[in-house]
Amino acid sequence: MRSLKIFLAFRDKSSYFDSIKKKGSVGIPTIMIGNGEKFLEGFPGMDISELK
Repeated sequence: MRSLKIFLAFRDKSSYFDSIKKKGSVGIPTIMIGNGEKFLEGFPGMDISELK
């Protein structure tokens, strides 16, 4: 639950999610890199092996 709360705090402040929120979506799955510096929209089969 803590991770979801952290994600939602970033989501609510980032313009990256404006179009997602307009559709009434939460924005999951999304991968947050660093401390909210970059977001990647997840999709089935996404290779995340190089993300660290």
